Order: sequence, then structure tokens, then C-alpha cells
Amino acid sequence: MSGDDRRAASPGAADAELVRRIRAGDRRAETELVERFSQGLDFYLLRLTGNRARSEDLRQDTLRIVLEKVRKGEVRQPERLAGFVRSTARNLEVASYRKRARRPQRERLSAVENLTDGERGPLARALAAEDRRVARRLLGALPSPRDRQVLFRVYVAEEDRDAVCASLGLSPAQLNLVLFRARQRFKALLRERGINGRGARGER
Repeated sequence: MSGDDRRAASPGAADAELVRRIRAGDRRAETELVERFSQGLDFYLLRLTGNRARSEDLRQDTLRIVLEKVRKGEVRQPERLAGFVRSTARNLEVASYRKRARRPQRERLSAVENLTDGERGPLARALAAEDRRVARRLLGALPSPRDRQVLFRVYVAEEDRDAVCASLGLSPAQLNLVLFRARQRFKALLRERGINGRGARGER
């Protein structure tokens, strides 16, 4: 194989050629970029976020941004396009995480409005009534490490339930049972601490 053939066969050369074609206005090259990187981005972002819906949104945003930058000639090292795609995805997830962390506490409780039948759940009430530091202390007072973990991951961190099941080796039905029992123990803890159904101490 000649030197030219080796360069043409290298991933870096293929990436650089793809960038060149996109900058020249080749729409088929844009489709090739999406097809080439979509599967790898799906795997990378799902592993990074643990949330399938969020990873799919980030994949679409990543490919959109990459295409825009390639068209404008803002990819300074075309032969490293794959690394540029990956770093763009990582930066988007970091920005997304920081944005979620800045959301008001009450907004972040929207997913825990109905922890128990037809009422606002005890965990949501406690978190709405107390600041994050106190809420963490309340969860930390639960005697079972698994109770603390599942309540925090599902209702506070809002992790994808499938990802929680996979990491804990539980089926969805088993996770629901664990959550139910953990909520019951949390309610008992709140009663012991004097936090009533409205989330305040001793109020009626």
C-alpha cells in the first residue's frame, strides 16, 4: 500500500475528507456524518447520563452543533473530527447538568408530587419545607442504605428508573416494592421528627 493509500485509509484522513465535503456544500456528506457518529454518541451519552431521553436529546444537539461548526469552518483540526464530536457532547452534558443544578428546588420537586395515593408525598413535602442540607440529613437518618439510595436517586436526582434498576440488579416490579417500603419508613421518620402532612413542624 502506498503512502497516499495509507493516508486515505486512516480514520483521520476520512474525517478530514468528510469535513472538506461538508464545507463544499455536499449534503450527502452531512448525512454520512450523522450516520457515522450517531451510534457511538448514543452509547457514550447513555453511559454518561444514565437517562435515555436526555442522551437522545444531547445526541441531536451535539450533531446539530457539530454540523454548524463544520459548515462555518470552525473545526480547526478536521482529522480529529471524532474527538471534536465527543468533546462537544461532553461539554453539552456538563452545561446541562449545571443548568439542572441551578433550577429552583420547588421546580425540581415536580416529579415527586404523587409519591403516595392521590396526595403530595412525604418526601416532596419535606424537601419543599426544608432546604437541601436539611433534606439530605433527613434522608441520611434512614437506617437502610438502600432506602436512602433509591429515594434520593429516583425522587431527588430524578434518575431514569431503568438505569436505577440496572445498577441495583432489580426488576421494575422489585424497584417499585423497594420504593414503597422506603416511603413508608420515610413517613415514619417524619412523624418521629414532628414533620406533619404539610411539611412544617407541629403545624395543623
